[in-house]
Amino acid sequence: MRQGWQEVWDELEQAHGSQGFFEVIKSQQAPAPEIVQDPADLVRYQQNLTHLRQNVRRLLQAAESDEATRTALFNLAAVPAQCADAGAQLFNAMGFEVLKLEAWVKPTVQARNNALVLLAKQKARLDKVNQIARQDIQRRLAMPTLNDDGSAGPPLRLTTDVVNGEPGTLDEVEVYGAYQTGLKARLELPWLADHMLYRVTAQVDARQLVSAYNKVIEEEQDEGLVDQMLEQYFWSDYLRNLHADDYDQIEDAHRQVGETIESLRLAQNALAAHEQLPAEQKNQATGAQLRQRVVELADTLNVAPEQFLTGEPMSDELYGSLFLPGFEDEKELSRRLTRQAMVIAGV
Repeated sequence: MRQGWQEVWDELEQAHGSQGFFEVIKSQQAPAPEIVQDPADLVRYQQNLTHLRQNVRRLLQAAESDEATRTALFNLAAVPAQCADAGAQLFNAMGFEVLKLEAWVKPTVQARNNALVLLAKQKARLDKVNQIARQDIQRRLAMPTLNDDGSAGPPLRLTTDVVNGEPGTLDEVEVYGAYQTGLKARLELPWLADHMLYRVTAQVDARQLVSAYNKVIEEEQDEGLVDQMLEQYFWSDYLRNLHADDYDQIEDAHRQVGETIESLRLAQNALAAHEQLPAEQKNQATGAQLRQRVVELADTLNVAPEQFLTGEPMSDELYGSLFLPGFEDEKELSRRLTRQAMVIAGV
């Protein structure tokens, strides 16, 4: 390690809470060949070594340059990894924090936009891959097992589930790792390398990877990918801050619509109360005025007035449904801005 990086390493090593951070980094060192289950992963490790070293330097730089990121990295690494592949999972989670910081400190707004929208797409895909891995794990846990004699066996358990001193046999870390590393290149997943140690243990074959890839791409069709990207809070929050005026206009319209909806609810409830009065207490003019008020407010909202002239108070379901178009306006703005950013960034 160069002198400058060694100084950064030494300084961070003295920082409170840094132990786990450095343990995660050290877990990425070259593995003993005999523990790598798939020989191809040894080749991949050698191919990834330069990139891995670059990522370590990026981690060090991020931790040294930004206090909030340093805290996030130390917190992520606070729980010890039980094996090198678990360490890789932590290393990847820490890498995401680095990528966010690197995007935020880009020198221009456009460069920042491009970096963040790419990261939002990559993280959305990674989340989808993790969801597929999680579903695979749940499917395996639900499958019945058989003893050697063909009788019903005990339920499958995770390795973290220890019963009478015996851990289960399904290692979820390896399952996640197999899907992530297996789909890294095809889906352009962020940060992580495509090697792992215990690939055979994961029991994820090529057919499952193809199925997972197809599922990710299928669920990205139409607005699927854009909506998944908007679930990434760093991206949706960034859009709101960058286009605050556009969102403020929609929120102002929401407030006006909300006031109209509340007035309509009160008018319908008042009309219902009037119509439920005994005949001798009803006032024809009052009833007509209330009905006219309901119709006018419904017209303002561009909804059919008949549904409010039932003689009953407004239901909570109907009341809530009146707000939905406003929520869609905000969602469509976010979608449009995301699509524009993707086109400009070429992602």
